Amino acid sequence: MNAQEFVYMVQAGMPAMEAIRSATINAAKRLRIDDRLGTAKKGKLADIVAV
Repeated sequence: MNAQEFVYMVQAGMPAMEAIRSATINAAKRLRIDDRLGTAKKGKLADIVAV
């Protein structure tokens, strides 16, 4: 159901990349864990889904 939130955000006018950032780097920064999560960089934890 979380994926549907992206659809709603884009339908409401949010650019698609900003919707993705809201669940990745922006969320990690808000939680103060962006040193470990939020971007795909060496030394960070990541789950990558290619579409």
